[in-house]
Amino acid sequence: MDNIQLKTDTRFTYSYRLYCSPGKESDPLQLLVAVHGNERNVKALLEGYEQSAKLLAPGNYVMLFPLFPAGILGDGSEQGYKFLHEQDIRYDNLLFDMIHQLCHHDLRLQQDIPTFLLHGYSGGGQFVHRLFYLHPERISALFVGAPGAITVISDEYHWWFGTRGMKKAFDLHGGLDLNAMKKVPVMMVVGEKDTNDMVYTKKATEKFIATHSQAALDAIMGKNRLERMHILYNNWKQAGLNVQLQVIPGLGHNGAKVVPNAAEFFASLA
Repeated sequence: MDNIQLKTDTRFTYSYRLYCSPGKESDPLQLLVAVHGNERNVKALLEGYEQSAKLLAPGNYVMLFPLFPAGILGDGSEQGYKFLHEQDIRYDNLLFDMIHQLCHHDLRLQQDIPTFLLHGYSGGGQFVHRLFYLHPERISALFVGAPGAITVISDEYHWWFGTRGMKKAFDLHGGLDLNAMKKVPVMMVVGEKDTNDMVYTKKATEKFIATHSQAALDAIMGKNRLERMHILYNNWKQAGLNVQLQVIPGLGHNGAKVVPNAAEFFASLA
């Protein structure tokens, strides 16, 4: 697997694969971005899509696999990319830089591919659902799997538990674009047995606990990935988003197992 260095910030790399499913030669090139989880096993994610690519709808695909290393600031933190920014690093912009480099340098296209299919599981699930809040116009379909922490659509809770202050946190020209978000089909997936307690760190919760109790936090944000996926699903449903939830019987926390589900979901939209 070749890791390609990002020219705008050489600390980061990406890999890509081309896949042509039998169809018309004139079919446009579709971009599929798959974001790794906390273990950063890009190779397994890439191999999963190589094995599941036949499930995609007929067409021409380029699959992009970013790598966001842990401890990039020398502090050993594995969390930064999940929240889209870490000190002066903006992970959403890094992804768009990768797409630009992929299109112009690697594929030698004359322009960026404007929208893309987006997949993220676990830590990647955190990244992709927050990216959706900031850039829904870039995403043609979204697959969110079992994030360990969630951000709900709510002005009652400050970013990142909710979306209050999101505009300021990311220096955005506008706020949450619900109309754009409603146009994007979303599939949420979680294992029936993905029920290990997920404890937010004291640092992460100090602002929340200042105005709410720990019991309120558990009730609002859930105690485990299964609960949190249901909470996020209900929150998005109430906001009018085009979202469905698949709870996989017998499954715990396993990103490799759900790659075929993602490929089938994307194929169902063709």
